[in-house]
Amino acid sequence: MTRILLQYLLPLFLPLALYAIYISVARRRNPQNPMSYADGPWVWAVAAGVALMLSGLVAVALLSEKGDPNAVYVPPRMENGQVVPGGFK
Repeated sequence: MTRILLQYLLPLFLPLALYAIYISVARRRNPQNPMSYADGPWVWAVAAGVALMLSGLVAVALLSEKGDPNAVYVPPRMENGQVVPGGFK
């Protein structure tokens, strides 16, 4: 669940959250001329979030360890009353 949050959701919503924080701070500093959420660059913020998410996915795909394509998976098993974890051999 943490991996999904960090890889997909955080980069996607980070620009939107930063813009919402910016609007809140701007409203507090200038209450006579408040900024509106509707006037914001939502298309650009969503596009930036999608770009961040895609760049994260590409980085994970390029930088992650690649296993041997001919490796055989050995499932977890019991040996002498102990669980031996599975893996590729």
